[in-house]
Amino acid sequence: MIHKLVQHYSYCSFEWLGHHKATMPKRGKTKQSAKQKYSNEGDDGRSEGKEEIQDTNVAPKSQLQCSTPPRLPSEASEADSDKVKARPEAFASEQVDQEVKQRRRRKLSGTTGTPTVPSLNGVDPTETLLHENDEAFVWTFELDANYTACVVLLTITSLFTRFYRISQPPSVAWDETHFGKFANRYINREFYFDVHPPLAKMLIALAGYVGGYDGQFPFVKPGDEYGNAIYIPMRMLCAFAGALCVPLAYMTVRELVPSNLAGLLAASLVLFDTSCITISRFILLDPILMVFIHAAAWLTCRVTMQRSRSFGFMWWLELFGLGFALSGAMGSKWVGLFIVIFAGLYTIRDLWTLWGDITNSVGCLVSHFLSRATALIAAPVVLYCCYFWIHFAVCHNTGDGDSFMSSAFQSSLQGNALNVGEMPNHVAYGSIVTIKSARCGGGLLHSHPHLYPDTTIQQQQITGYQHRDDNNKWLIKRATPELDATAQVGVVEFVRSGDRIRLEHVMTGRNLHSHVYPSPLKPHHQQVTGYGEQGVGDAHDEWEIRLVNGRVGDRIGRISDAFMLVHGLPSERKCALHSDGTKLPEWGFSQLEVTCSYSMSGSATQWNFELHENKFLPNASVEASRPSFFHNLLELHIAMGEVNNGLIANPADNPSQAWHWPINYRGQRFTAWGPTDTRIYLMGNPVVYYINLLAIGLFLLILVFDMLMTKRQLKEPSFQVSYKSEMVFGSTAMLIGWALHYLPFFLMGRVLYFHHYMPALLFSCMLTGLVGDYVCRLIGNMTPHPHAVQWALASIILGVVLWGFKLFSCTSYGMTGPLEDMAQLMWQSEWELDH
Repeated sequence: MIHKLVQHYSYCSFEWLGHHKATMPKRGKTKQSAKQKYSNEGDDGRSEGKEEIQDTNVAPKSQLQCSTPPRLPSEASEADSDKVKARPEAFASEQVDQEVKQRRRRKLSGTTGTPTVPSLNGVDPTETLLHENDEAFVWTFELDANYTACVVLLTITSLFTRFYRISQPPSVAWDETHFGKFANRYINREFYFDVHPPLAKMLIALAGYVGGYDGQFPFVKPGDEYGNAIYIPMRMLCAFAGALCVPLAYMTVRELVPSNLAGLLAASLVLFDTSCITISRFILLDPILMVFIHAAAWLTCRVTMQRSRSFGFMWWLELFGLGFALSGAMGSKWVGLFIVIFAGLYTIRDLWTLWGDITNSVGCLVSHFLSRATALIAAPVVLYCCYFWIHFAVCHNTGDGDSFMSSAFQSSLQGNALNVGEMPNHVAYGSIVTIKSARCGGGLLHSHPHLYPDTTIQQQQITGYQHRDDNNKWLIKRATPELDATAQVGVVEFVRSGDRIRLEHVMTGRNLHSHVYPSPLKPHHQQVTGYGEQGVGDAHDEWEIRLVNGRVGDRIGRISDAFMLVHGLPSERKCALHSDGTKLPEWGFSQLEVTCSYSMSGSATQWNFELHENKFLPNASVEASRPSFFHNLLELHIAMGEVNNGLIANPADNPSQAWHWPINYRGQRFTAWGPTDTRIYLMGNPVVYYINLLAIGLFLLILVFDMLMTKRQLKEPSFQVSYKSEMVFGSTAMLIGWALHYLPFFLMGRVLYFHHYMPALLFSCMLTGLVGDYVCRLIGNMTPHPHAVQWALASIILGVVLWGFKLFSCTSYGMTGPLEDMAQLMWQSEWELDH
């Protein structure tokens, strides 16, 4: 009777599995023993037998439900009866699980045994469950050695290709000038500004610090010799991160299809691609970004494919690991947003599948949703904020990035002029102040004795200057000299919103002035000049000061209160003092243009007082105006976005374009380019790039052919059906990943570089591995020796890839000698190898 009870619950379990199979990705299987199956086709765990059944992931035991409770048999033993009474479903499932384990051991060892669980309608439930879960169990026990060996071998080979000649060239290469400098700032605890989030830069600085680098090398320009500077540890970190992408490619593909060949093909393309090697060997953010993206892709596939282990320890570990990888990608570069979208689409599909399974209770669905919301939304956001908290905590001293930030932000930096000593807060007439543009990267209102060119009114220049000096100081006066003359000396009168004031340049005695004549660079704006003598000018020296967030009559404090300076007499058209970051030509010393704009909106027309001197006012502590962490975080992100959008390519430089990248149209020089230099050129292995393009085309053709076959209700050979569904699902996911990481660059107006294609290239290589394996399998199954033909075709592909690597590896490891010697590698005239 116990057997009948087990049989009853087992039958309910298999009914659930039968329903669940309709909502899950299908996997072809055969009713062969594990030993026979793998001996028939080698390492990939896919048989070519005649009979097919569908596989799905096993549901958690808590989900194996029965519609009607069983009766307890009188024949049951007392111990068993107690177990059944307490937890009948768990007891039945336990019996089946124990039998499955025993049968699996016998299959792997080649022995036989008598089943302890009886058959159900002629079908042994343990046999069925064993076959239903070959992927999760037999694959684990029988192929772990294969899997581990491949991962270890690929990792070792990848480390060798990335670390080989890591010290070459012993000079600064391309953007090492920037990221090496940022490492200096972390080591010296100085604030800097960059358009990218800080995580990858902090890791580089940490590697340098641990390796003994002292943060003193200047990183002035590419080609500068490192000399005695310890730069190799920072390069080694990047090389290690880049090397991990190779085993991750193998592991990701193996999560999608249980084919060793597909994983090896994908990993080999990443392993022997020269662009992946080159980008990984220097002090750059890209290899760190790539490893986070690739880890996120792997864990996304793994968490989805391992749904049967939901809410187990390893499942939680992998789910939060995915959240960490997503935060790491976003924390390295904002293009990490694309892998966040990829993981989000995968997760939505996963939740939709769970929703469609009516055996899942509402509580189960809510648990799945909340677990993903916590691990994939809340945790990454918290981690992302933590990266900036660490960044602010380490870079707490004033540095060369101060000028990009607001006065309030600068007041939180130690050593900054706004954080040294105390100053009066609210400004008054007679105060000497400096005035800063509230726009990101805005300069201080500045003037000097130089005049505008003769193409416009030749009065004294008014500019924005991003450094502090005495030419930034202005004296606040009343609207007319008569009002100043009647004011009582020593009596403080505060400046209030709505007042009309004059601003006299302290060093030259000229007033801030505007008139109807056009600005030199913006004809639709009024020109702003310095006019008058010793503070005596005309009515066009008057400006109305208006608080942005305040009422008429409110006092105006320094640092935190933003205001506009509005020009124009009551009968004239009004304009506001404006600075949008436009740089003046050489006659303006490349300082920032200041105009008067008729459009009185936006941060370009907003200003605030910084330094403040007035002997008649009491000093106030700077603590009152210091912003919070979240205020600084928001401001820094706004600044990063504005500056990033302002990185516009100069057409005269013939910049890289997005359509160049998949066809390897033109590379990028990384180092000095003389006959005596060790020359590095970022370009892909042409064979890898051409094969990747071919694979994308083949996959699209396969999809079209599959739709045509389905529409005509034509049946395909069993050896195609058994594998195609997995290949199509995995390849579609990789194609989406490639598109997400590539197509958005067509919409970007900022300057582009070849290295922006590297994350998309990883997905392209994995797609090629999946399609290449399918094509080799398809051709092989048409021959008498399918396995041998399959591996022979794959070997030919790998051989061609290795040949391309042998030819072009010099672009990664360094070219020396006359430039003309590289003419043999000029497959395309756009490659800049021989000139």
